[in-house]
Amino acid sequence: MSLPSDTDILVVGAGPTGLAAAISLKLHGFRTVIVDALAQGQNTSRAAVIHAYTLEVLEALGCTERLVNSGIKSTGGKIYESGKLTAFLEFERLPTEYPYALLISQADTERILLERLIELGGEVLRSKRAVGMKQLDDQIEVSFESGEIVKSRYVIGADGLHSVIRSLAGISFLHPSAKSEEDHANASILQLTLGDVTYKSSVMPNDGLAGFVSSDGLLVWIPLPSGDARIVATVPDNETPPKVPSVEYLQKMVDARTYRKPNETIIESVIWGSRFRVRSAIAGKAFIPLPNSKIRGGTIIIGDAAHVHSPAGGQGMNMGLCDGVLLGPVLKKHWSATDDQVIHQYEQERRKVWLEVINMAEGMTRLASTAQGWRASLAAWILWGITKVPWVRQQMAMRVSGLVYRQ
Repeated sequence: MSLPSDTDILVVGAGPTGLAAAISLKLHGFRTVIVDALAQGQNTSRAAVIHAYTLEVLEALGCTERLVNSGIKSTGGKIYESGKLTAFLEFERLPTEYPYALLISQADTERILLERLIELGGEVLRSKRAVGMKQLDDQIEVSFESGEIVKSRYVIGADGLHSVIRSLAGISFLHPSAKSEEDHANASILQLTLGDVTYKSSVMPNDGLAGFVSSDGLLVWIPLPSGDARIVATVPDNETPPKVPSVEYLQKMVDARTYRKPNETIIESVIWGSRFRVRSAIAGKAFIPLPNSKIRGGTIIIGDAAHVHSPAGGQGMNMGLCDGVLLGPVLKKHWSATDDQVIHQYEQERRKVWLEVINMAEGMTRLASTAQGWRASLAAWILWGITKVPWVRQQMAMRVSGLVYRQ
């Protein structure tokens, strides 16, 4: 389908963040066009959890009930060291209608969001790769690989880690502590292997998160609504993880790190797998206004285009979803405002959250990276001591759930 030549808002990127933004914008009355470079949506799960605060925010889109009905309600998480339970995190005491972490594949999350967008009369225009962007006096002109051109008051870059919109806008993307590209290149990296697997097990949980700390490293087990499981595991610096982990590779990790008896957990197949080298980054700015100061509009980047970090705590997709949903009412006010104050406030508030989450994820990552050799027991006992204190355990749950960011 061809692109319109003009719209109120152009959303680039149709992952969870872009879909959430497009729905929110349509609900607030904007002519909204959403495009994606891919010919079809991804069918891999990637992110696998939606936290309580995000579920509250998604109520504004009319999607929360459908998501909850499609996922697993995990009321907590457990940490094992050398096969023994040493620490735990509880969500069931959280002050919310959603006292759990919802375990649901990203593919299902995107499907439900897309269904809602279609109900509102929207659609995703695919195979539309942005290649150029020019700021006019009162609009932004985005050109596509197809030769098509769209003019819009706002352009929302929700196109992920390697954002074309961020690059075209000339926005930096560095580690929060970095002052230069060189500093960013020297920032710490954590290697991870990841796989969604079919399995047979008499001992692994099918209704909650579990982390296993061993001398070989950390392994996280996340049951999925399909009956499959997500495995995320750290990889030592002196090893190179395979691009796609094999059954044998993941079986060896499960056997070594969970301390279960042979054949108690059998990995049957790898549905999808990948590897990650994680380095945190945040955009230097999230909003560039139009040149004409009398007209409201500009370029905005959200989701992974604006912030990226370790998957520790399952925060990435949650932040992106909230970025997108909360943008709708902000742009409704900004459209007819006399200045950019409302959007600068949005940027400042979201940036504060991004930085806090990056710090939390990096803290979890540092703890995970110590979980090798004799440090594994130390890391597990630190967690044991922390989670034995009810108040501390509750505060940890509030932060992981995102409820500390309620407005």
